[in-house]
This record gives sequence, C-alpha cells and structure tokens, in this order.
Amino acid sequence: MSTQATKKPGQNLKQQVQEVGEDLSRALSRVLEAIPGSPHPPQRLADQLGTTVVNTSRLLKALSAGDPIAVLAHAPGPEPLRRILKSMRGKGPQRALLERAQKVVERFERMIQEEGGDRGSFDAVLATWLPEQRRRFEARRRQAAFKAMSELRGCSCDIDLSTLLLCPSQTPDRMDIACLQATYGLRRMRPGVPIKFGTRRLTQEDDPRHPADLDGNPAIDGLSSVRLDDFCVAPPAPLEPRVVGSTVLYLLGETGFGPRSAVDIVLGELNRSELPLEPDAGEERFFFHQAAVPARRAHFDLLAHRDLFDGKAPRLVVYDTTCEGPAVVNDPLRASDQIEVSETVQSWDAAGDALHGAGIPRYSDLVTSACGRLGWELADLRLHRLVVEHPLLGMQLCLSFG
Repeated sequence: MSTQATKKPGQNLKQQVQEVGEDLSRALSRVLEAIPGSPHPPQRLADQLGTTVVNTSRLLKALSAGDPIAVLAHAPGPEPLRRILKSMRGKGPQRALLERAQKVVERFERMIQEEGGDRGSFDAVLATWLPEQRRRFEARRRQAAFKAMSELRGCSCDIDLSTLLLCPSQTPDRMDIACLQATYGLRRMRPGVPIKFGTRRLTQEDDPRHPADLDGNPAIDGLSSVRLDDFCVAPPAPLEPRVVGSTVLYLLGETGFGPRSAVDIVLGELNRSELPLEPDAGEERFFFHQAAVPARRAHFDLLAHRDLFDGKAPRLVVYDTTCEGPAVVNDPLRASDQIEVSETVQSWDAAGDALHGAGIPRYSDLVTSACGRLGWELADLRLHRLVVEHPLLGMQLCLSFG
C-alpha cells in the first residue's frame, strides 16, 4: 500500500496521527449518534449490535478520550471496527455515514501497517505522546519480557533488593558504606539450572577494599560471614562456593524447582572509608543497582546521612548495559545507552513509616537491626527509594547526586 494514502506534504508523523484520530472520532461518533438509545452503555450497545462488550467498551472509551492520539490508542483494531460498522446496517445510521466511517477505518489500518507494521508496534509509537499510555505499555511489555526471560533462563525471583546506607566516616573526608542485599523468592523453574548469585575476590594483602560484616569484623570467608539468615522469609538459600583462579564463584545449591523451591538470601556488608566525601572534579557521585536474575520487582533504597550531598535528593538515570557494560553517569560515550522510564525516586525521613511501606516482610526490622550494629542513628538518615516492576535484565538503575 502507498504511504501517500495517509501522508500529506509537510506533515510530521504526530500531525498525521492527530488528523486520523480526529477523523476516526468524528466518523464513529456520528454513526453511534444515529443509533436509537444514545448515550449507549457498553453492554446494551453490544446487545443491540450483536458484538462483544470488550469491543464496545474500547470503542466508547476511545470516543470519550478527547485527545485524538488517545482515540487511536484506545480504539479497537480495524477488523473489529469493520465488524461493528457492518452490524450497524439497518439499525439507524445512513449508508453514507457508514461508508465514510469505513474509509477512515481503512486509513487507520494503513497507518498501522506503514508506521508500525502491526498493532503492538503502532501502540509503541502512540505511547511516545501519551505519558499514561506509555506507562501502561511499558508495564505490559516488561511483564511479558520477565515471563519470557524467566522461562529462558530457568529462574526468577520475587524481589531483588539493594539498600545502601551512607554515613560520614571517622576517617576525615571519607564516607562509610553499608550494603544490605537480598533476593527474595529465588527459584528454579526447571531442574538443574545453574544460578550464580555473585562473586567476591579472595582476600589479598594488596586488596584496596576491606569488606567486613556489619559489626566490622573482616569478611574473610566470603559470603557466609555476611549472611543474615534470620531475616529470610523463605528458607535460606544454600550456596556452593567454587574457586576459579583468584575469584570465588557462589552458585545456588540444591533447592529443587518450581513454586515450592523458593529460597531467600539476605546479606549485610560494611566498607569503612569506602569513598571520598567529594568526587573528583568533573565527576558525578552516583550509586547503582542491577538485577542479576529476572525479577518481579527491583527495590533500590538509598539511606544517606543528612550531612551528605547537601541534603539534595538524587536524580534517576537508567542505562542499557547489554553492549558496553555498566556505565558512568554523564559519560558522553554512554549517552545513547540511556533509557527513559516512567518511574521516579521518592524521598522521606527514614525514621517515619517509609520502612514499613516497602512491601517486604521484616524490612523495617532488617534496616533497624543493621543501624544498631553499625552504631548509626536511623533518625539521621534520609531515605531515597526507587521501585521498578519487572526490570529488564541489563538495566542499570542509577541514583546520582550530580
């Protein structure tokens, strides 16, 4: 089909979409007004026309949208619209009205084919100009991606949690970082699937980092010394360490598979004097979280002492890491890897009810216990939270204090 059927010289795509949406709304409204009994509830209209209430509901929602782009986003597809128009013959609308509406439906169909290829891809185009539609579109597609990746990878988890607690260090001009990391509801979806939980370098004399447990004791035996099994909801995950060169790999041990195989792992680690209070000139201080397995929800909390970052809230920057790996915020070479998302960062005083509203069992107890062991006052911390449903693998979630 020729693209000249829907395009006019000098029109951009948004103008074309608006014109088709306005024409479709006008034509369909006129044929509906000609049917006795207006205004039409969805079920009664479906009974009158002998069609499904799903299609009449979508039609009426589209015509009430107002925005011509939203009209196309909510409208049934061209084929259901043709069936609806066919069912209206002899029920009130004049033949000329029906023929005019049919021509607009054909323009709508050509636009879908020319600009999207199919309805799903065309809806992605429309979501560019409709924030609420875009949120729903992304949510549906990410949920579908989660299901597909869970089945392909053979594993999933319910919640992938990363909580960072930041306080000024006793070492001048440095800050301490404590990390609470948890995977809740980790399960295999088929037998024998290997799941690597994480890696840790073996302790070496020249290692610049000195990870410790929350009491400050050196974490010399890998993950086992920083496990917080008391805060697991499901049974604690069995881990099998494997040494490869100077690295220890931790693989999930035998758990079975399927819904009843779910296990949790909760870790708490402290790094004293981990970072300078001020980043190097021209750099931006940021912290990030990246899902390791397909997750129903990523939960990223940053609890920063009020004396840090001048009390500012972080901004959210998201990168696609599939080609280049983890990104540094504001690296001009990675600008093209940034992903726009509809989620936002929420901020509260940590001592309030925010910890109880996380939707994670015993989360408030976990953070409160960690602060007690660290000797830090929860009331001195400001909570910044990011929650992402069905995060894509390879999505790097950054909270930046630039």
